[in-house]
Amino acid sequence: MNMVNGFFSNYKELQYKLKLSDILSIYISFIVNILCLVVIRYYKCKNEFKIYKTLVQCQFIYGMIFSFFNIFARFYCLSSDGYFICGFQISFIKPPNINGTLILYFFYFCLLNHCILSTISIGTYRYLKICKNVVKDSFLTNILLHFPLIISYVVNISIILAYIPQLHRKENIIHVLRKHNFNYPNMTATFSEFVYSRNNDILFMFHMLLFSTFYMVIYLFFLYIHLKIKISLRESVIIGEFTKRLQRNFSTLLCLQIFCPCFFFILPITIFCLFCTFGGETYFFPSILIRSLNWFPTLNGFIYLFAPTKNREFITKKLKLIFMLSFSSNSLKHNSSVINTIRRLDYNTNHKSMAQKRRIEENRQIDFIGSLLPISQVISKEHMDKTSIVRLALSYIKLQKYMIARFPLHNKIYQHCSNFYENNNLIELIDSFILFVTSQNQILYVTETVSIFMGLSQIDLIGNNILSYIHPNDHINFNNVKEYIFNVMYNYNTITTVSVPVRMKSTLSRRSNKDVFNDTVGYKTVIVDITCGSLMMNNQLISYYLLNITPITTAIGLSIKLKTNTLVLTLTTDFNIWYFENDNEMSEYHIEFQNSRNISLYKFIHPDDSIIVSDMHRQAHKSYKYR
Repeated sequence: MNMVNGFFSNYKELQYKLKLSDILSIYISFIVNILCLVVIRYYKCKNEFKIYKTLVQCQFIYGMIFSFFNIFARFYCLSSDGYFICGFQISFIKPPNINGTLILYFFYFCLLNHCILSTISIGTYRYLKICKNVVKDSFLTNILLHFPLIISYVVNISIILAYIPQLHRKENIIHVLRKHNFNYPNMTATFSEFVYSRNNDILFMFHMLLFSTFYMVIYLFFLYIHLKIKISLRESVIIGEFTKRLQRNFSTLLCLQIFCPCFFFILPITIFCLFCTFGGETYFFPSILIRSLNWFPTLNGFIYLFAPTKNREFITKKLKLIFMLSFSSNSLKHNSSVINTIRRLDYNTNHKSMAQKRRIEENRQIDFIGSLLPISQVISKEHMDKTSIVRLALSYIKLQKYMIARFPLHNKIYQHCSNFYENNNLIELIDSFILFVTSQNQILYVTETVSIFMGLSQIDLIGNNILSYIHPNDHINFNNVKEYIFNVMYNYNTITTVSVPVRMKSTLSRRSNKDVFNDTVGYKTVIVDITCGSLMMNNQLISYYLLNITPITTAIGLSIKLKTNTLVLTLTTDFNIWYFENDNEMSEYHIEFQNSRNISLYKFIHPDDSIIVSDMHRQAHKSYKYR
């Protein structure tokens, strides 16, 4: 008997130490979740850590809520110097009032329960997302994804129903608190018996049975899904790299998220709930088991902190085998549809992943080439696509070959020309722009002033054919001049410059609705000074052309296309001829048109048609435009 009394006296001291363990677990949970977030941010570019990113962030959010609320509850009740009902036990802290204590207790336990079950739901979603084609039925998939969350709300409702403060329960609580006079050394097991040994309460029994059943179902459910996918992967004919990585990641995640917390949390709580349901007296053993609830966020935090390291291999090998040996995979039936789905998933994903890797590598190389081009980074990122970058890069390489062949690196002339870009203001001072063109009419370089005179972009012209910017009717004339200059240089060894007027595309020319039939609209007349040069490249004589293009201003006349038998006249109000076009063919039929200024138009009209012309004359006087 003395041994029993000594045990209970030591048990009270142990309870006080366990309270310190609770507070310690809260702060460690908070610190570990902070470290989880720091590790996630640090490893945000590491591929092996991406599979844990979403899960750890959710763990951090729930852990923060749990930690902050625990800290708030402890300090809130410590300031009142009394008791506090927390979980299924009584603390040595006094609440401000009984109703506030019960409400705080309900909120605390429901929040903790929701955090735990929501974490399980997140884990379920993550595992099914990895092998999303294993379960083809969308309705069944949605049930599996939302099953833990639905159960969490059912459990929360059962908590509220089981612990609604009825009148006789309030009186019993008040009696216990007054009896012990808020002094923990005088405590007995009365309150513990009152809370835990209530097998006459149907709601309480329902709550405990629901808790224990739910944890066992969750554990077996994840174990079944894991074994089902593992068998399908093992029996798959096509074993690719993605399949191996899928199986390895899934096994690791399942072990870290489910098996380890089950061993430290779900199993003790299940035993505790079953023990309470059947009326067991709860003293030392259940009190120790219930402490694992407070350490659950800390355990998960440590697991995910060490997940991307080699420590997870130890967890996988040691802990996973203990549970896998308890369940035989032979009890699961062979599912051919799952195997076919995994095969198709493996085949499609291999091709998609390889194509995605190629696109990523291609984009990376294109961006690297774009950064090497002597073009402003703002222009290269906003106005250039992949084709433009490749075209400019090839043109730049060709231009360098021409320059090195013409001016070798050891030549002093090349060193002098290398300072050309320092005097770039000279190009801006002249009223023209310069093009460097190959013998195949490819533009290798054009000065930036082309945008000022023609409204064209430098990056759009480089690498393209110059004939695409010259009017089609001027192509023959332009090519003839080029051929003439080349023949003069080749036959007479003389470098000459020839000027030729051409029409060149311009975005600065005006347009109107009347210009529909005018094929010269969108072009601007320029004077092209062509100079030919030659150099030896790869033991071949290669010619090039330097074009100095100067735009000229032209008068803007009528742009309406007229027929050849049409005569254009300008008349006064009296219908006297003020002006007519001499180039028209009809002027040849009337010599009097040569001296027809201030002569009436009626003189040239047949008498039978004079009535029609006079009517038109009167209508012109009455029109709005005339007035």
